Amino acid sequence: SALNKSIQVTGLWETTFIKFCLRLSTLWVAISYFRSFRKAVRALRHLVSYRKSLQGDKGPLKYAKAHGKYHLSLNMPAWPSKAWFAFLRNELSRLDPMGTANTHIQTMVFTVTKQCSLSCEHCFEWENLNQPESLSLNDLKHVLDKFQKNGLSQVQISGGEPLRRIDDVLQLVEDSPKTSEFWLLSSGVGLTLSVAKGLKKAGFNGVNLSLDHWIEAQHNQFRGNDESYNWVMKAARNVVQADLQLCLSLCATREFTTLENLWRYAELSRELNAGIVQILEPRASGRYANTDVELTGVQVEMLRDFYLSMNTERVNRSYPLFQYPGYHQRKYGCFGAGLRFLYMDPCGNLHACPFCRNPM
Repeated sequence: SALNKSIQVTGLWETTFIKFCLRLSTLWVAISYFRSFRKAVRALRHLVSYRKSLQGDKGPLKYAKAHGKYHLSLNMPAWPSKAWFAFLRNELSRLDPMGTANTHIQTMVFTVTKQCSLSCEHCFEWENLNQPESLSLNDLKHVLDKFQKNGLSQVQISGGEPLRRIDDVLQLVEDSPKTSEFWLLSSGVGLTLSVAKGLKKAGFNGVNLSLDHWIEAQHNQFRGNDESYNWVMKAARNVVQADLQLCLSLCATREFTTLENLWRYAELSRELNAGIVQILEPRASGRYANTDVELTGVQVEMLRDFYLSMNTERVNRSYPLFQYPGYHQRKYGCFGAGLRFLYMDPCGNLHACPFCRNPM
C-alpha cells in the first residue's frame, strides 16, 4: 500500500501516555501563565471538568495521530506545537478575570477564493461562486497577519475551492508565522500528489476533504459532478502519502442519515486512513435557504449515539476520531461562533460562522 502508516489513531497504551503528557503540558503552561501552582492546579481541574461536561465521564478513547503530533479535535491544534500552546494560553486567559487576551479568536475559516468547479447541493457561498475575486494575495496576507498577531491558533483555508488559487494559497502559508496551525478545506478536485507535497512543504498540518456519501453515485449527485467521488478518493490517498493529517467532512442529510450509511461511511473512512471524521448537519442557508432540510428528532438522536459510541466504546477504537458539533450545540448552545470561531467570506466580510449570513 502507498498509504503512510504514521497517520492513524492511537492505541490504548499510547492514548494513556499522551493523555498523561497533555496534562503535564497543560499544568506547565498554566503555572507559567498564572505564576502560581495553586491557580494552575485549579485551572487544570476546571479544564478537565469542562472536557467531561462536553464528552461525559469517559476519557478519550483515542487521538488522531499524524507526523508525531496528536489531535484531540478538528478545531484544536495538534499537540505538541506552537499553535497548541497558543490555544491553551488563550483558553487559560478566559479563566483569568484579569486576563487581557480573553477575547482571542481560536479558529478562523479563511475563504480565499470564489472559484469552484462543482455545483454542490448545500453550498453556503452559492451567491458568490465564480465571480471576480475581491481580495488580492496582499489583502489576504494583511487580514491573516492582523489575526495572527492577536493570538489566532488555527486557520482553515476554504473557498469555493482553494486549490483553484493554489499558488496564492501556498505563498500565503509559506509567508505566515507557524504560530497558527493551517488546514485546507477542499472538495479534492485537483489535489494531486504533487500538490499535497506542496501543501506539506508550505506548512499545512492537514486537509479536510468533503465526502458526502460512501456510494459514488450519491456523492456525485450531491456535488453536481460525475468525477467528484474519484477526486476525493485520489486526494485522500495523496494527502496521507504526503504525511498530512486527513479529515473527512460529511453533510448528513435526511436521505443519508441511517445507521447503515453511518457504518458504511465509517468503514470507508478507516480504509482511507482518515484520522478525523466531522459530521455536519444541513442548514437552511446558502443554496439551502428557505428549504426544509433539518433532520428529524430520531436522526439527531441517531447521530448523537453514533458519535458517542465511536469515541468512547473500545470496540470502535480502530475507527477515526469522530466530531459532531450539533451534539455540543444542543447541549450547551453555540459556545464558539463569534467567540472562539470566525468565518471570513470571499468578499472579506466576517461572520460568526459560515451559516450566519449577516456580516458582523
